[in-house]
Amino acid sequence: MASRLSMAGMPLQLPLSGNATYYGGVDDKPLVLRSGRETRKISLFPLLGLILLPWLLFLATYSAMVCNWHYQAPLLVYLVIAAGAFLVFCFFCFCVVEREQQRKAAEAGGKRELSQVYILTACMFLAWLAALVVGSSHYETYTKAWFDMTRLSNYKGVDPIMARGEQLMDAGTIEFARGTKIMINMSMGFQDGTLYCVAPISSGPDPPVTYDFWAIGTDCCKASQAGFTCGPDRHHMHDNMAGRRLMDTGVASKYKMAIKQAQAAYGITAAYPIFLKMTRSDSLSDPDELRSRGQSSFIKWVTGYLVFQLVLALITFYIIAKLRRLYQPS
Repeated sequence: MASRLSMAGMPLQLPLSGNATYYGGVDDKPLVLRSGRETRKISLFPLLGLILLPWLLFLATYSAMVCNWHYQAPLLVYLVIAAGAFLVFCFFCFCVVEREQQRKAAEAGGKRELSQVYILTACMFLAWLAALVVGSSHYETYTKAWFDMTRLSNYKGVDPIMARGEQLMDAGTIEFARGTKIMINMSMGFQDGTLYCVAPISSGPDPPVTYDFWAIGTDCCKASQAGFTCGPDRHHMHDNMAGRRLMDTGVASKYKMAIKQAQAAYGITAAYPIFLKMTRSDSLSDPDELRSRGQSSFIKWVTGYLVFQLVLALITFYIIAKLRRLYQPS
């Protein structure tokens, strides 16, 4: 009966003395009917660590970058970013220690294997860096824009001939009246590494007493010459022309220098200049809509990175298992 089962290719397990058992064995000598390398089971805890630790670092850094702390108390956000960088540095130190231990083991005659610490460290650094890049973009697009929009006022139907800059000092967005245009022939650029471009905004044939509304942009004009192509549509005149106020006071000083050059070149006055990034009024976002889009973007990125890290961890463990089987002696 045993010979028939053996010839059929089925292993026969026979009980032996003690706890020893052999497949198709005779007496104390095992009979090898099928060969193969040792199968290694993948531990669940290292796999979960490779999935969750980088994702949690991404979640913490990304959340700090996009929350209101970044706008109201940026120092706290910088501390969170520094803590994430320190954590990545600690993992890098673990890699150095692991490499030294493997070197000593190799000198003692042992074999060297690809440690999971190296892979985890690379994933931690990637998660931290990705959170910084994605979080910065999210902050500028949604968080900062929402605070700028709700903190300041929105003015509609503004006539640049009649209105004065001192009347709209609290403006966050300005929607101009019909017939408003950018004075291309009075544009100017100030070169300081980057070319900071300005052009006055006016309406009608008569010039205003003071040019207080200025369209701005970078590297979209000619230095000391007329020519202005700044804006999403490179528009010169629209019935629904609007602008978002520049909130960066550091950059505003560059545009003030360009305005001074324009005043000297064209003999005009700018008493209370307001710098505007031009757009169309129908492209101005509603605060509630902007918040909803920001929340949706946050959920998509957090969920997407979890899926990405899950796939990356499974692929990594699969490759490690293949390499171990490939270099494992028969």
